[in-house]
Amino acid sequence: MSHVATIELIVKDLDALELACKSLGLELVRDQHTYQWYGRHLGKCSHAIRVAGNPSAYEVGVVQSQDGYTLLWDFYGSQGKAMQDCIGRDGLKLQDAYATQVAISHYQSQGYYVTTAVQEDGQIVLTATR
Repeated sequence: MSHVATIELIVKDLDALELACKSLGLELVRDQHTYQWYGRHLGKCSHAIRVAGNPSAYEVGVVQSQDGYTLLWDFYGSQGKAMQDCIGRDGLKLQDAYATQVAISHYQSQGYYVTTAVQEDGQIVLTATR
């Protein structure tokens, strides 16, 4: 039985994904061509995301797609929960962290100094100044 799900995110910037992963206690492992999930065979991917310091946790496969990269992962059992604790339900924390890093990169490339703050309700606020 497969429990592999797609995170609703198209990744176009691996550097931003790597920074987003670090902010969540994850590691982007470039050129790792398989990822751990519940199935008998390892999933195929271009890169993988793993929970830092937890080799038993399932991984996220970063799979080349037509528009960039798609993220696949298995949420099943304690190994899936270990990943979900880091990326959030349906990968929402990872989506937010990636979007934040893409925005920071964009503003910095335009010459802005960017600071971030997290409000009590969890919203991320970016402030860009010259």
